[in-house]
Amino acid sequence: MGYSHLLHQRFQVTAQSKELSCRRRVSLSLSHMRSELAEERQRRADTMRTSAWVPAPSPLVWVIYTSLLLGNIRALVNESKNMGDRKDPESTKQIWTETVRPSSPVPTHETHKPNTNGMVKSDRTTYDCGNKTTHCREYYCSVCEEFGLARSECYKALHDHVCYHPFISAMNQFNNTNLCQWHMVQEPYNTFTECTEEIADCLLIPWPNPDVEKVFVDIHTTFFQDCAVEELRDPPPSIVFALVMTPICLIPAMVILVVLKTKNGDGRS
Repeated sequence: MGYSHLLHQRFQVTAQSKELSCRRRVSLSLSHMRSELAEERQRRADTMRTSAWVPAPSPLVWVIYTSLLLGNIRALVNESKNMGDRKDPESTKQIWTETVRPSSPVPTHETHKPNTNGMVKSDRTTYDCGNKTTHCREYYCSVCEEFGLARSECYKALHDHVCYHPFISAMNQFNNTNLCQWHMVQEPYNTFTECTEEIADCLLIPWPNPDVEKVFVDIHTTFFQDCAVEELRDPPPSIVFALVMTPICLIPAMVILVVLKTKNGDGRS
């Protein structure tokens, strides 16, 4: 009982340490991803501010713009007169939508659009998140919602930072000989596979998918291209002859043995 209790405690400590290591690795990867996405968003904002300079319009442009604006205002006034003294906010919103901004949606708190999967997606980029692991809502989906990324774009970013980069770092530590030994690369390879599947399940994306298949092809081309393939050869002819003739010779021997044991035909010796 004492040894089994100690082994049980040791297994619990090992499982807890592995879970803490996994959480620490995911947290570090996501924090690094957050910083890179924030820098990229700031860089895009700076680029938009730099490219936002427009030369001053000529007087002719101002005249055309003023004429169009007066025409829209006149149309709005005429439409209001035709509608009478109605104070219904829905009618006012309809006039604004059809006359002044025919191509813009009516300003509301939230606009819902159906996506390709049949789920409802809002302008706030809220995600329907899977619940296969505790990391789904806590890490992956929260990052996608924070940066407003599309589902496929967020999956690629998470895949690169959480799964691919740590896998490449681990594989670069092996030399060419160790890369061709499966027991050496099995752990990082399986960890990478499970990581890609876990993120896909959390973001409700099919797995495997074309992006993952392309990554696996690139990995095998990069790391396992020079590994020799073991070919299965036929055994020597003597072994084949022995394997074929053994059952053939045993059949008549077994028949003779049965006949000798039942020489009277009634089952008695």
